[in-house]
Amino acid sequence: MSPSGSERRDGYDRLHVEIRRWIHDEGWSELRDIQERTIHPALDDYGYVLNSASTAAGKTEAAFLPILTEVADTVETGLAVVYVAPLKALINDQYRRLLPLCERLDMPIVRWHGDAPQADKTRTLRNPRGVVLIAPESLEAMFVRRSGGLGRLFGNVRFVVVDELHAFLSGPLWLHLHSLLNRLDGAGGRTFRRVGLSTTIGDSQAAEWMAPGKPATIVRAIAAIRLLVARSVEPPGADPSIATVVLHQILSIICERGGEKTPRLYADICGKGPLASLGKAGFVAMLRAMADPEVKLVEQAPDGTIMLGEAGEAITTGRDFYAIFETDQEWKLVSERSTLGTIPVANSVGVGSLLAFAGRRWQIVDVDDRTKTLRVEMHRSGKLPIFEGLVAERMHDRLLAEVRRVYEDADVSAFLDAQAKTLLQRARNIYRAHRLDKVRILAAGGDTQVFLWRGTAMSSLCAIALTSQGHRCSAHDIGVTATNATPETVVAATHRITDDPQVTVAKLSRSVGNLRSAKFDRFVPNELLRHLWIVRHTNLEGRDTVACSRRFDGEFARVRRFGQASSSALASMSSKESRLCRLNSPLSETSS
Repeated sequence: MSPSGSERRDGYDRLHVEIRRWIHDEGWSELRDIQERTIHPALDDYGYVLNSASTAAGKTEAAFLPILTEVADTVETGLAVVYVAPLKALINDQYRRLLPLCERLDMPIVRWHGDAPQADKTRTLRNPRGVVLIAPESLEAMFVRRSGGLGRLFGNVRFVVVDELHAFLSGPLWLHLHSLLNRLDGAGGRTFRRVGLSTTIGDSQAAEWMAPGKPATIVRAIAAIRLLVARSVEPPGADPSIATVVLHQILSIICERGGEKTPRLYADICGKGPLASLGKAGFVAMLRAMADPEVKLVEQAPDGTIMLGEAGEAITTGRDFYAIFETDQEWKLVSERSTLGTIPVANSVGVGSLLAFAGRRWQIVDVDDRTKTLRVEMHRSGKLPIFEGLVAERMHDRLLAEVRRVYEDADVSAFLDAQAKTLLQRARNIYRAHRLDKVRILAAGGDTQVFLWRGTAMSSLCAIALTSQGHRCSAHDIGVTATNATPETVVAATHRITDDPQVTVAKLSRSVGNLRSAKFDRFVPNELLRHLWIVRHTNLEGRDTVACSRRFDGEFARVRRFGQASSSALASMSSKESRLCRLNSPLSETSS
């Protein structure tokens, strides 16, 4: 080993002697940059270390070289390192990579998931030591089934490593992981040191994003890369899975402890972190619904202890209880005559909303969020509008703002190949031809496009607001399509919305049909889900308090302000440019 520079030599020299010998035997000439830079923070007890690099950059060794150095000579009973990953295949792969190093240190290492060898798990339960590689649902099962031995297993944990951290950054997986880590800290009586491993853009993901296809695909990829280079991270927002995760954790903790009082349940689940946004009133409403005689998830003993009810016992003994995510996230589309298929839905929809499926436009006539079924009928307009389609992947305001900057910039990123550069130029030509830097409303055939350049939440909220005024609308990545509508009628609708104090987010929530989207939402009171939806959509600016229940006012005010300019811009276009505004124009290529 021949490190270059005193800092690199200092980091290497801090590693355990057997680890240094292992590095030499592996034939490494030096540590990679990410590995050198992780040694000091991990060994100096920074508390939280985030290790972010591309695929195959050596993140696993970067984390475990100093971690195993720290725990190599541990003599206390109990696991020293808990590694959490979302996939069994990843756990198996990391086990193969770490096994030779752990054997060099005489450090036990065990895989813990449904397909892992039972003999290794039994050996660990008898004599817990070393490293455990575990999936979140398996950790959940351990809390439920091994509650009596949690202190012996986790009492002396030194590090918790979370791999593929980017996969846990939102949704029920994030909420579930956050609760599990809090419970893990509780089992050990302290907050463990945490190390997160995350890719920026892996090879397979980059290949998918940069594949030849639509110009906007390139634009969106460039925007994402630019945000990554700028170290920009989307702020966490209120997640629609909060209610289902709280319900799940109530059942799990009752299983673990045999029963618990309400104040302790609330403190352990909602006392801190993202689940706290449910609030005490919401938590009490949840417990009451769970104890309903028709539901029977929980029941209350005479001394106030909350225990599992008949249905709760049946759910918690099932194999699918431990994972917080649904295996099927898609909605079924049903017409009068037959089942059309399934479609992912990320934005809010209701009766009257439009969607695109199988090359046709459909109007929603009924929403059954318990069975995730949308009953639809074919819309009288056979053509699909520009940008048509329900949003399958949620987008944040920050990403949309960067996408727009990519369209308006003149520079070409150095990492693009020739084909990507061609697609980028084509996307920019389309953007400029339609004057989208100034136009907020665009007539497209018989439809009107409203360009908001905001995230999924705002687009879906504005679509619902316009629907409440008699328009048939659908949200897309950068705004709203109002079908069979002129710019004048859309602008008039925005006037009615912003001028009427009765049009509030709370009132609009009554038009939302797909409130139940997470695994256990079928047990959550409908009014609690509606309240949480209102909170999410009155807090779109990322503020800590719900200061305004009419957040879309500002967006529609901009639409009104640009409406006249948009009409003038369209009127001044040459006949050749005007032809681009037809429904079958190349602008449809910018749908992402």
